[in-house]
Amino acid sequence: MSDILSQGRITPEGVKALRDRIGIPLRSRNSYNTSSCYDSVKHYSLGIGDDNPLWYDKTYAKTTPLGCNLAPPSFLFSVGIGVVQMGLPGVHGFHGGSDWRWFRPIVHGAEIELLIWLDDVVERTSSMGGKSVINYYSSVYYTQDNEVLAYLRSWTHRIERGAARDRGKESGFKPQRWTDEELRAIEAGYDNERVRGATPRYWEDVKEGEALDPIVKGPLCLSDMIGFYAGLMVAPTPANKIAYKDYRQHPKWWFRNPENGGLEPVVRVHENLQAAHNAGVPAPYDVGVQRHAWLVHLVTNWMGDAAFLVANHGEYRAFNYFGDVHWFTGKVVRKFVEEGEHRVELALAGTNQHGKITTPGSAIVALPSRGDRESPLERRAKQSVKLDDFLTTLPVPVRR
Repeated sequence: MSDILSQGRITPEGVKALRDRIGIPLRSRNSYNTSSCYDSVKHYSLGIGDDNPLWYDKTYAKTTPLGCNLAPPSFLFSVGIGVVQMGLPGVHGFHGGSDWRWFRPIVHGAEIELLIWLDDVVERTSSMGGKSVINYYSSVYYTQDNEVLAYLRSWTHRIERGAARDRGKESGFKPQRWTDEELRAIEAGYDNERVRGATPRYWEDVKEGEALDPIVKGPLCLSDMIGFYAGLMVAPTPANKIAYKDYRQHPKWWFRNPENGGLEPVVRVHENLQAAHNAGVPAPYDVGVQRHAWLVHLVTNWMGDAAFLVANHGEYRAFNYFGDVHWFTGKVVRKFVEEGEHRVELALAGTNQHGKITTPGSAIVALPSRGDRESPLERRAKQSVKLDDFLTTLPVPVRR
């Protein structure tokens, strides 16, 4: 098989160049949305398959605690996915996971700013073969009046494409084929999906060990990816002359499609079989933050309109290939009171048809309490966390 992707190497000089950039603000080529306007939120929600009316039903919005539509917490991925493909040209990047902390609800119409920087570089040996480097990033999302909406810490694994491919880790891979009976069972999961919505889920009524209502996603197909990209274009994908100009400026980010000569960004590993093979993967696969958004979808379905998602951890440990189906499940593992909020800790998982947990995660949710005069959502909407004050609390500050 001929190479269509650039085959770069991890070198001491390349790693040093990365470390020299720790703490320096970065320009994110992955920023897609810059505001939570109605259309952006609607397109994002449709792209992750989330029909919660809180996100884009204007009539429903008038009945909610804040009297307006909100964006899903994971919408901020569309402002910045939390990593920047930088340094080590020709070395592939696999998004490894993300840790979120939210401070305020994301109301429609907010102009959102992003501050992102590299905060650590760790060398290691990859299970996919050869050397690898883990880049850790910090991202702060804030409004034009410097109110912090959320903080995200993400990491990406940089792996030499040739080493990953030659390892042949999943050489026995076979695409999933489904029977009509199996597909009916999957689609029953869609029919049975429930959104808590306007009915408060009170902290007093929740029990440790209680399960969340599961949701299903798949079988993954090209249309799912197109819908997702309409709401969150995870990498710059210009067309025609603009693509050509970007190719000239970033030649290792692009390749020529061997079937038609067209210019394609390396992100097409998610749809192009030969590109996926060149990256060391047996088939096209989803985007890590896409599956993370589904974890968040599970939680927001369960918690209801009056609750507030405080934190969420997700790891992208294995691939979700075209044809795969994932069930997202969770349970309550702890109830506690902290910072004046009645909170629950959730254990979460995305599990494929083979019973493999590809996406382990967790979450902290502030639930309404019968003894409170206002909901966690209302209280958080009044909270003020200023950007400059917040930056002083981080262990690896940005150089501003």
